Parts: sequence; structure tokens; C-alpha cells
Amino acid sequence: MEGEHKKRKLDLSIDKRIFFLMAIVVLIVSISGSMNVNPLDSVKLIVGNPISIIQSPTGGGVSAPTVPYHSPPYRGQLDIEIQHRDSLDLTEDRTEGEDLLTTFYKKLNDGRYVTMGSGDFSAVHVNSDNLLYFTVQPLRGSDLYVSPMRMADNNLNPRIIHFDYVDVTQDGISEWIFAVDISGLPMPISGMGAPRITLFTLSYDEGNMFLNSPSDFKVYHENSINNIRWEIEIPPEQAVAINKVELIFDTTDSAIINEGNSWIRIPYIDNLELTEMDKTITANSMIYSFEIGSDLANADYISTEANADPSHDMTARIHVYLEEGDELGVTLKIRAITTEESFYSISDKVTLIATSSEL
Repeated sequence: MEGEHKKRKLDLSIDKRIFFLMAIVVLIVSISGSMNVNPLDSVKLIVGNPISIIQSPTGGGVSAPTVPYHSPPYRGQLDIEIQHRDSLDLTEDRTEGEDLLTTFYKKLNDGRYVTMGSGDFSAVHVNSDNLLYFTVQPLRGSDLYVSPMRMADNNLNPRIIHFDYVDVTQDGISEWIFAVDISGLPMPISGMGAPRITLFTLSYDEGNMFLNSPSDFKVYHENSINNIRWEIEIPPEQAVAINKVELIFDTTDSAIINEGNSWIRIPYIDNLELTEMDKTITANSMIYSFEIGSDLANADYISTEANADPSHDMTARIHVYLEEGDELGVTLKIRAITTEESFYSISDKVTLIATSSEL
């Protein structure tokens, strides 16, 4: 009986401790609920000092949506720090208001965007779906391309979940717009500052593009495979947005070209066979064209990193059947799009001369 009595006293003591702990938890929850910990939903934009970031290997283009955080929604004050960097030299800063303009938006249910603020601002309501939207627009004269895919790299900006190239302000000019997921941030409590997220923008300096000029050369008659070693040169830390490539043959006779065994090498796209290109026959030529797109969202951004080789291979392999003495002119034409979305082209022509003698 004595042992049973001691056991009952021990059980009672444990029950008291459990009750005491539960009372403490209830007290903490009650106090937290009575505190004013939900300040006005607001965003403060801060242009910050340089910090080290990781280089992303990808280039331009439009993204597919990614999966949001799906974490608890955030309600409270939020500080956003913007860092503008050169995409090809991360030690080089850009300046808000001089080189680039960052504008934040909320998105309405009907798809329209409402401006929240540009540059330094505060006391702006956060979107109810926990998504913020912002555009990065190069200012006139800065000659900068935005680098959206590098910006959306998960190691650099893990909260950017989507980007697109649309006319946000309905002024006839498209801008790069990015969606930022702010869910999962810690809620501010009394005596503590608001959480801060840092968003990095990356941009290229628009470069000049130069096309080398290989010499005309002799090829073996009847059946020959020939490499025309074209290269485009772009200076270090610069980029060019190519949006169309053409190979033009000075003939209308399709039989002399093996289309399936002829191709043009395009940086970041790889070897493109003539059969994969659009073919047009004119009065005196055959044109094989590949159009990447008609705006900055659909272009092949060819860039040269700092201290890298400025030459980019655009070799054309041409498989032809020529008679002795025939000459075939082959022209490479490249069209690029500027930061202000105007077009310009460069070209070079090489002549293949058929011979029966040993080369």
C-alpha cells in the first residue's frame, strides 16, 4: 500500500507540472494576441551598397512560370533592397534613376497593373496574393539590355518566380516585368525591424558586332563539303541581341546543295540545318532564314564575359555539287536588335570556286 501511495503522489506531481506548462503556453499566446504586431502593410525600397553575388550562366529569353513558395502569407512592413549590377562584370554597379528605373506594381484581378512606386518609396500596400511585381527599364541613352534569365536564377533571386515582356503601362512600349513571392517571411514583432529582401537586377552593355571576312576559296568539283569559318566579334563585357540569321546562295538550283548535310552554327542555339530554316527562292538566289523573334523577348543574346575571347563561332558547313569552273557565292547576313528595338544588319560574302585539281 505504501508503494502504491508513493506512485500516486508521483503521478500527481507530474500532472501538476504538465498543467503548469500548459498555463504558461496559454499566457504567452494571450499576450501575443494583445500586442500590436501587424503594422500597415507597406514596402520600403532601398538602393543598397554592393555585396558579393554568384554569377549565373544563363542568358536572355522569356520564362515559364515556376511554383510559388506556397508558404504562410506575409502581412506587415517589408523593406526591399535593390542592387543593380553589370551581368558580365558583377563588380560594376548600375545607378537607379540614371541607368535603370525600377517600378513596383500590384496586379488587379482583371490583369491590369497599378503603380506602387518607383525608386525610394514607402507605405505601399502589399498584394493580397503575396506577389509583388516590378519592372526594370533601361533609361534612354544608357544602352543597356536587361538580362531576365540571369536575374531569375534561383541562386541569385530565389523569390523571383516568373518574368515576362509585356506592355505594363499601356503606352505601346514593352517592359521586363518580374513576379516576386514574398510569402514565408517572418512576421515582425514589437521592438524588431521589418524583414528585408534583396533583389538583384542584371543588365548587359549593348556592344558593337563585327563579322570577319574569310577569303574566297577553291573546292573540289562534283561533291564537296566545305567549312566557311565566319566569326562575329563582340568586345568584352558587351552583348548583342541577334534575332535573325540568313544564308543566301547565288543560285536558284536546289539540286546543287545538300540541304540536310549543310548547317550554320549559331551561338547558344547550336548547328541549324538548312532544312530547319525557312527557304525562299528569288529571281537569282536562294535564301535560308531563321528568325528568332521580333523583339527583345525573343532574341539570342550573344555576350562576351570580362577578359574572355571576343570571337564567337558562326561556321557554315556547305555540302555542294558543283561542276568544274562553277562559282557559288554564299552570304551570311545577321540581323540584330538594339536596346531601343530598332534593327540593323551586317553581312559577308564568300565565293566557292570549283576545280578538278588537287586542293
